[in-house]
Amino acid sequence: QHQRVLERFRALCKEKGKSAAVMIDIKGPGIRTAMLRDHKPIQLVEGQEIYVQSVGANYDTWEGYQDDKETRIGLSYTKLCQNVKKGDRLLIGNGTITIKISAILSDTLLKGTVMNTQ
Repeated sequence: QHQRVLERFRALCKEKGKSAAVMIDIKGPGIRTAMLRDHKPIQLVEGQEIYVQSVGANYDTWEGYQDDKETRIGLSYTKLCQNVKKGDRLLIGNGTITIKISAILSDTLLKGTVMNTQ
């Protein structure tokens, strides 16, 4: 579909004797949130500490959880901890949840703070 629109646009530019640059915002790689233990929802509150585990292809079997001690979620992005740094903001849930990264704990685990209540 995008290709057809681009071709029509180029044809119209040629017809009018004009040139124009084209920039298209396309969907990036799909990063999936891991399953939740016993399908129990996790409540996120502004200021809450959270651990984010890079679980790679195991996102469909690894289970995030929330208990009295911690909240831990998993993401399918294998190189997450190698591509972020302390102070970065991680947007999940189509940008509805913001986590500010406070520490990279290992190659697969980071610690952060929830910046908004969900």
